[in-house]
Amino acid sequence: MVVHSAGIQDRVAARAVLMRLFCRFDTIAKVFVDGGYTGKLIGWAKDMFGYDVEVVKRNQLHTFKVLPKRWIVERTFAWLN
Repeated sequence: MVVHSAGIQDRVAARAVLMRLFCRFDTIAKVFVDGGYTGKLIGWAKDMFGYDVEVVKRNQLHTFKVLPKRWIVERTFAWLN
């Protein structure tokens, strides 16, 4: 987890998270991210750490559809709360 000011874009701050992730768990090969993490972050993560970053996007608003791997994160947050 990285805490930063609200003036920093999430996709910029994600670099700090990925750096800490790599230092702690060097066997990770794939990272799932939300639709807001597009752009240069994907190429940067591949070049720096060899991560395969997959963007999981919603197709339509106001409809329920189980998104790949996203339920794992949401379930984990529910357990922690």
